[in-house]
Amino acid sequence: MKRAAYFIALLVVASAQLASAQFQCLSYQGTLRTGGVLVVGNHSVTFRIYNVVTGGTAIWTETIPSVAFSRGVFTVLLGDPSRTPPAPLNLLFDRTYWLGIAIDGGTELTPRVILCASPYSFNAKAVRGNTSTSNVFPIEGNVGIGTLSPGAKLDVQGAVSSRGMRTETSTVGQSGIYSLHTGAGEAVSGYSSGGTGVAGFSSGTGQGVFGFTNGSGAGVRASNSGTGPAVQATNTNGAGIPGATIRAQNQSTSSGIAGYFETRGTDATLVLENKGSGPLLKGFGNNNSIEAFRIENNGTAIVRVLQITGGADLSEQFEVTESSNPVSPEAIPPGMLVSIDAQNPGKLVISSQAYDRKVAGIISGAGGIATGMLMGQNGSAADGSTPVALAGRVYCWADASQDTIEPGDLLTTSDTPGHAMKVTDHVKSQGAIIGKAMTGLAQGKGLVLVLVTLQ
Repeated sequence: MKRAAYFIALLVVASAQLASAQFQCLSYQGTLRTGGVLVVGNHSVTFRIYNVVTGGTAIWTETIPSVAFSRGVFTVLLGDPSRTPPAPLNLLFDRTYWLGIAIDGGTELTPRVILCASPYSFNAKAVRGNTSTSNVFPIEGNVGIGTLSPGAKLDVQGAVSSRGMRTETSTVGQSGIYSLHTGAGEAVSGYSSGGTGVAGFSSGTGQGVFGFTNGSGAGVRASNSGTGPAVQATNTNGAGIPGATIRAQNQSTSSGIAGYFETRGTDATLVLENKGSGPLLKGFGNNNSIEAFRIENNGTAIVRVLQITGGADLSEQFEVTESSNPVSPEAIPPGMLVSIDAQNPGKLVISSQAYDRKVAGIISGAGGIATGMLMGQNGSAADGSTPVALAGRVYCWADASQDTIEPGDLLTTSDTPGHAMKVTDHVKSQGAIIGKAMTGLAQGKGLVLVLVTLQ
C-alpha cells in the first residue's frame, strides 16, 4: 500500500524512563495519509535511525508489529524495554540523526525526519552530580587549571597533590598522566604503605607507565626494601611493541643500551614466563621491523641465521657402553670412533673392527675444538651423557700403521679400538665411511682433523 505523505505532530523524551537512568526511549507521534485519506486500523511500522540524511545503513532499527492508527494519528514509544523482542535505544545523541519510517514492510518513506532537540537531552545525563553519581563532564574540550589554553583533558600548571587520581585515554600517543619537572626532584613520586606507590594501566597500545630523562637521573626509579617486587607491571590488552607492558628505549645514536640486568645472588638474572599461547621471546634488528629471532612458548627457537662461535660440530648425546655397561664420559677420550651397539638399542660402543658399517660418529671435544651444537631429549632413547659428532669438523684418533693418511682421504674404522684409518678397499668401505681427512698423519697414531660425512 503506497503512503503519500506524513508529518510529525509530536516528538518528546520519555522522561519517566530517563529519570531512572536504566534505559532511554522516545515518544513519537505522527499523522499518515494515503491518497489524501487518513489511515485507520492497525499496521506494522518499522522505524530506523541513521546518521546520514539519505542512503547509508541504519544504526538502530525497531519494528512494531501492530500500531493503531486513528484518523491517521499514531503514537509509539521507541526503544520500549517491555516490548518483545526489545530494541534498546543505546545511542549517545551527541550528533545529528535522522528517522526513517516504513509501513507494512514497504519502501521507507521520504524524506527522513531529522531528530531535533528533545532526544538530545539524553546527552545531558552525562553532566550531573548528586549523592548517588559522580560529577561527569562531556567528552569534548579540555579543562585547564592555572592555564587559559589547556592542551589535554586536564591540564594543570603547577604542583599537584592528589589523594587519589585516575585518568583514562584511548588516543594513541596521549598520556593518561603527563608530568614535567625541570629541577632535581621527581616528576611523579608515589608512596604506599600497603598497596602500589605508582600504578599505570593500559588497555590499548600505549604504555601504562612511561619515564623519560635527558639528564643523569633515572626516567623511572624503583626501590624496595620489602619482599615484593620493586617494579610490577600488568597489561591486560596491550598489542604489539607499542602496547608492551614494560618498554625501554635508548634513543642515543652513539652508545648505551636499553636494558641492563644484574644479579648478585644464586638465582637467574632474568626469568621469562608466558602463560598464554604466544612466543616466549622475540627479537628485531635494524631491518625494517623484520623479526630476527623468536623463541616459542614450548622452547622452539626460530632464527634467520644461527651463528655458533663455541664449536664446529653437530653432536647428539649418547650413552657409550662397554660389555653392556655404561662408560662415564670421563673414561672415554674425546676423538674416539664409536659404532652402534647392536645389543643395546640407542646406545654406542667404541669401534674395534675395520670397515665397520655400524660406525656412528666421533666423540666430540678433541684437539681443542669444542662441541658446536648439542642435541638430545631427556628421559628418552635419545638421551645420554657423551657428545658424539655426526656432522661438522672434529678431531679424531687415527692409525696410520697400514697406510699414510693425507688430506682428502676417506676414513673408516680400523682394528685399533676407537681409531680411524685410510680407506683402501672401496668395496668394503661402502656404508662404513666416517668422513674425509682435513689433515694428514704420516705414521703411527695421532689426531686427524675430519670433516664428518657419514656414508
